[in-house]
Amino acid sequence: MKLTAATSHEVNHWIVQTNYKNRTLLFILLFFTFGVHIAHREVDVLAWLLLTLQFLLYPHLVYWRALVCTAPFKGELHNMMLDGVIFGMWMAALGFPSWISITLLLGTFYNLMVFMGPKGLLPAVGSLCSGALISIGLLGFKFTPNTDVATAVACFLCAFIYLCVMACGVYFHAVRLQETRQRLRRSEQDLKHANQGLQHQINQVHGMQSKLSEQANRDPLTGLFNRRYLDSTIHRELARCQRENLTLSMILIDIDNFKNINDTFGHQAGDEVLKKLASMLRARSSDISSRYGGEEFLMILPSMPLSNAIERAEWVRKTFAESLIPYGDANIQATLSIGISSYPNHAQSPSELIRCADAALYRAKAEGKNCVFVGATPSLSAA
Repeated sequence: MKLTAATSHEVNHWIVQTNYKNRTLLFILLFFTFGVHIAHREVDVLAWLLLTLQFLLYPHLVYWRALVCTAPFKGELHNMMLDGVIFGMWMAALGFPSWISITLLLGTFYNLMVFMGPKGLLPAVGSLCSGALISIGLLGFKFTPNTDVATAVACFLCAFIYLCVMACGVYFHAVRLQETRQRLRRSEQDLKHANQGLQHQINQVHGMQSKLSEQANRDPLTGLFNRRYLDSTIHRELARCQRENLTLSMILIDIDNFKNINDTFGHQAGDEVLKKLASMLRARSSDISSRYGGEEFLMILPSMPLSNAIERAEWVRKTFAESLIPYGDANIQATLSIGISSYPNHAQSPSELIRCADAALYRAKAEGKNCVFVGATPSLSAA
C-alpha cells in the first residue's frame, strides 16, 4: 500500500515514540546493571557522572534529535547505530565483561533488526566494532571477561525485563493490527453490501424508468404504441428508409360502425373489440402498430414493399371480419376499412404519407366499408 505524506509522517512519528520508550527502559535497566557491576570496584565520581549522563540523559537527547529531523525514521536509525557505537565503547572500556557484553550485543542486534530486518545485522556489527575500536584507541585494550554473580543476575534481569516488555509491545501491536484488519474487512463487507444495495436500488430505478417510459409510449387499453410514440418513430423510420433506399408502407385502419357497437352492447364491449384488433396487430414484432385515434389504428411497416403491405392489410381485414368476440351472452362481429400509402410510391414525408393513407381509408368507407384501398385505387373488394 502506498503511504501518503500524512500517513508516512504518522508512521515515522510512531516509530520514534516507540523507540524512545524502549530506549528509555533499556537504558534505565543498563544503568542499574552497570551500577551493580562497578559498585564494588574503585571508580571515581567521573565514571558515575558519565554513567548517569549516558543512561539517564542520553535517551531524551536523541529523542529530541529524531523529532527535529526532516526524516524522523532515518534520524532514528542513526540513533540506533549510535547506541551500538556507545555500547561498543562501554564494552571495551570495561574489558569486555561476558554478561554485560552479551546483554549489549543482544540489545543492539535486537533493536536494529526489528526495524531493518536482516539488513540490520551488518550495521549492528559495524556500530559495536566501531565503538570498541574508539574506546581501545583512547583507553587501550584490556580483557577482563569474568563477572560476579550479582552482575550476571542483573544482566539476566535486564535482558529478561527488556525482552518481556518488547514482546508484550509486539503482541499488543499485533492485536491492534489484527483488530484493525478485522474492522477493515467488516468495513469492506459493509461497503460491499451498501454497494450491492445501491446497485439494486439503481436497477429498480432504471426498471421503474423503463416501465414509466414504456407506459408513456403505450396506450393503456390496447397495449399498442400511442400517438406520442408514433410521431417520433415515423420520422426516424422514414429517414432510415430514405438513407438506405428502402420502401416504407403505412396502413391506416378504422373499425366500421364502432359507434353502433358501443350503443348496442356498451362501451366495455367496444373495449373488447379494440383489444381483439390490437392483439392481431401485435402478431408481427417487426410491425410498428399504434392506436391512432378512438377506433383508428396506424401500422408502420419499415422495409416492406407495397405488395406485401396489401397482403398484410388483407389478412388483418379478413381475419378480423371472421372473428367472433365474446361479450357476455353475445358474440360480436365487426369489419374494418383500411387505407394504405407507401414511400416512395405515394409520398415523401410522414405527413403526406398519413394524408394519403387517410384519403384511401375515406375511399374505403365510401365504397361500402370492409375493404382495402391503396392511394386512390382500391386493391381488393370485400370478400
